Amino acid sequence: MTYLFNLSKLNGRRSKLEIYVDALDAVVEKDKITHVMGKASLNSRQRERYFPEMEGQGLLASNCVNEKKKYEITERGRDIRKRIKELLYLLN
Repeated sequence: MTYLFNLSKLNGRRSKLEIYVDALDAVVEKDKITHVMGKASLNSRQRERYFPEMEGQGLLASNCVNEKKKYEITERGRDIRKRIKELLYLLN
C-alpha cells in the first residue's frame, strides 16, 4: 500500500495505523486468512498480534467455515479504515 505521507520513512517500518489500514483493505478484498496475510504483507506473528486486537475493537469479525477461519470487515471497520486513510492523506 502506498500513502501520500509514508510514516514508515521515519524508521523503515510500517506504523500501527498503516498495518491496520493494510489489513482492513486486504479483508475487504479477501476472506481467507492466508490470502489476507499475503495481501497485507503480514507474517503470522503480526497476524497473531493485530487481528485479535482489531476484533476486540470491533473492526473485524471472524467465523469458521469448514474449519477454516475467515474474516470480514465490520461497519465500524469500514468507518475507521476511511478515517485512517483521510488522516494519512492530511498528514502529507
